[in-house]
Amino acid sequence: MAFANRADLRTFIARRLNRSDVVDADIDDAISLAESLLCIELVVIPEYEIVTTLTATAGVLTLPTDVSQIRQITIALSSSNTITLEQKSISTILEERGLSSNTTASYSRVGNSIYLNNSGETGDLTLIYYKAVPPLTDSTTNWILENSPQFYFSYALSSLFDFVYDNEKAEYWEQKYLKELERLKDAAEYTAFGGGNLVINQVQTEIQ
Repeated sequence: MAFANRADLRTFIARRLNRSDVVDADIDDAISLAESLLCIELVVIPEYEIVTTLTATAGVLTLPTDVSQIRQITIALSSSNTITLEQKSISTILEERGLSSNTTASYSRVGNSIYLNNSGETGDLTLIYYKAVPPLTDSTTNWILENSPQFYFSYALSSLFDFVYDNEKAEYWEQKYLKELERLKDAAEYTAFGGGNLVINQVQTEIQ
C-alpha cells in the first residue's frame, strides 16, 4: 500500500485502530514519536547524504541545523593535498588549540558546533553528513514513508494501543516495528558502508 503523505497514513492508522476514543491529534502525536525514534536509531540514510562547504571562524564551524550524523570533514591544505580530519575528544582539542604551531587535522563536535584543533583556522572545509529524517506533513512525504510505511504504522499502532491500555495489541505491533527498524538499519548501513561497521560520531552537549 502506498501513502502520499501524513494524511494518507493517518487515515490508514485510524481504520486499523478502529477506536472512537482516539482522535487525529493522537495519531499525529504517535507519528511524531515514530520520527523521534528514527532520529535516534536511524542516523544514517544514504538518500539523505549531504555535501556542503563550511567556513571556519577562529577554528569553529557552525553545523547545519538538520545534521543527524557526520560522515566526514576534510580540508584542502593545497591544490593537491586534501586530508580527512580525525575526531577527538573536546578535552584533547582544547589542549591542542592552545598550541601555536597547529595545522588543522582534527575536530570535536559539541552540540551544533565543530571545534577544530587549530584555533586560527579561518578557511573552508568540506562536510559530508546525513540529515535527519524530514517530518511528514499532510502535503509532504519522506524516504521512510516511501520505502517502509510499515515502520510508521506499526510504531503508531503500538503506541496508540498502549495509550488505550490494550497491552496485547500494543506488544504485537511493537514486535512488528522493532523488526522493521532493524531491517532499515541493516539496509542503510550496508548501502552506506558496504557492509562495514558504522562508527557513530561522539557528540558532546557542552564543553567541560
